[in-house]
Amino acid sequence: AGSRRSCKEMCFSAYWWIDLVSVLPDYVALVLATAAGYELDRCAMADDDSDDDDVIETLRAFLRVFRVVRILKIARLNPDTTVLYRAIRLSTRALAVPFTFLLIGAFFFGAIIYYLEHIELEVLAGGNATEGGSPYNDLGEAIWHFLH
Repeated sequence: AGSRRSCKEMCFSAYWWIDLVSVLPDYVALVLATAAGYELDRCAMADDDSDDDDVIETLRAFLRVFRVVRILKIARLNPDTTVLYRAIRLSTRALAVPFTFLLIGAFFFGAIIYYLEHIELEVLAGGNATEGGSPYNDLGEAIWHFLH
């Protein structure tokens, strides 16, 4: 009733790798939490504010992102996704120009926001901007703020 595939065929299947990448982070997070001696109950972990818990929670959140990879399997189940893929592939050259202008604008206006914020702090703080509370620690945060 089911198809039997050899181990070699399975290892060369892209969908098998998608499944593995999307499920494996759950088990890695489980092993990390268990090895670190933390409770697996999220409510119990939310009350404790130690730095170790923050690192483990950040790592677990990063690993949970890989669950989204399973969405790629929809392409196999729905023939309309090939039409969507083909439309995106045909329009990439046309979309490159607006995307390039978006990036140039993000860098330009992000830099303006960053430097104006720091100039304002220099004036208000009397030459000592390190004491002020700038919302941007670096230029990347200002660019991200512009894009966000």
